Amino acid sequence: MESWFNSSSSPPRPSKGTSGRNLGPQATTVHTTTALQSSINAPVTALRRNVHLASHQTLSISPISNPASASGSTVSTSSSSKATIPPTTKRSRYTSEPYTTCNGRRYIADLKNPYPLPCDIPELNRQNLRTVLLTAVYGAPFCAPSLSSKPPKTVLDLGCGTGLWSSTCHDYFTRLGYPDVEFTGLDIVPIAPDLKEQGVNWRFVQHDMRRLQLPFPDESFDMVFLKDMSMAMPIAGSEFPIFEEMLRVLKPGGVIEIWESDATIRALLPQPAIPPHTMDHTLQQAIATGTYPLIPGTGFSASQNSYVQDYNAWISKALEKRMITLLPCTVLSPMMLQEEKLADCGNRRLVVLLGEVRWEREGVGGRTHEGRRPSDSSVSSISKGKGRQIERVVLTDEQLALRSTALLTFVQMVESLEPVLKEASQKGQDEWDRWWAGMMTSLFEQKGVTSGEGLEVGSWWARKL
Repeated sequence: MESWFNSSSSPPRPSKGTSGRNLGPQATTVHTTTALQSSINAPVTALRRNVHLASHQTLSISPISNPASASGSTVSTSSSSKATIPPTTKRSRYTSEPYTTCNGRRYIADLKNPYPLPCDIPELNRQNLRTVLLTAVYGAPFCAPSLSSKPPKTVLDLGCGTGLWSSTCHDYFTRLGYPDVEFTGLDIVPIAPDLKEQGVNWRFVQHDMRRLQLPFPDESFDMVFLKDMSMAMPIAGSEFPIFEEMLRVLKPGGVIEIWESDATIRALLPQPAIPPHTMDHTLQQAIATGTYPLIPGTGFSASQNSYVQDYNAWISKALEKRMITLLPCTVLSPMMLQEEKLADCGNRRLVVLLGEVRWEREGVGGRTHEGRRPSDSSVSSISKGKGRQIERVVLTDEQLALRSTALLTFVQMVESLEPVLKEASQKGQDEWDRWWAGMMTSLFEQKGVTSGEGLEVGSWWARKL
């Protein structure tokens, strides 16, 4: 396994001021940048450089001055060259006053937009860290198996944010001998730096994806990628408005890939042993990273942590009110399998635990000797009963760092969702501050996620006929 994480330190936890409110974008940026720089040891130098750049860049998200930027779409192929696509809708209040501030965080002010997460540097840092985490867990910036042997020539990165995923993909393909893959990033605000300066064949298109259709001709791209957009563009049953547009702009034979994660936290139960003859690359990668694939027999229970229970109840209430999908990982497979234009559908679902788990330490379930490579983790035997020996898993520093990073991104998510969670909980600011302080103590000092709590994440891919 490539060492994506520095074993010398774990990511620090986010902190708040004495009032419980966020210390502000600058303080949070410095804190999260420290997390990125101290915990990530990417084998690709350009990846580290892009994380650093994305974390430190100045985010200009003041009211949009160019009407075409919001009402139409702006294509930027370099820092000094822009071409405007004719607008398709009228200028709205969202165009002139796009943001509101709450507790030092910046949110979209459009009442018709249910998106509950902030649009500021701390949130971008959280998204960057989650991208690096999932890339490390999956072992590559994509999961579709055909892409390693047949890289795409043109890639569309929807909701590209800072462009970190595109930069990571560029580095990956360059190592395979394909440095000229063309990446197009699309987002509602121009946050991404000019990746051309880092050697990426890159252009940026500014467009609001809620305003279908996408500003590209039919069959424009060999690959279309979408990550963590279910809160911005909710999935209603089997209906995902952007999905048809993704297929429209995808060339025949091209690959579509979607990364998502569920909003609630469950506790993973002890897992059945994986027979050696069923081991493949993805299972070996899961074992190497200390993650757990969702396979037949995977079971869950409710979290035993009272603060996680509170969060689950509040986020369920908040997202239901906004008609946002709570568990997107459960609906993506049926949606893709039912699409007649797609073939070779596949998926990879994992649980990234938030810390060391009691049943792993006690040798109940988890990794067995036959399903573990000696280099992945340390094993010790302990006696139980009448001379009975069971194995206890001791995680490597890299595996512990992955789990610490997963916990950090979860806490950052709770912090980002403070306004909607506070509303759902009906807590005042003082009550919320006390709850937050208790949660931080429980998760970090008391190690309160030892029952198997974890992030449920997944990747889904298919080929267009």
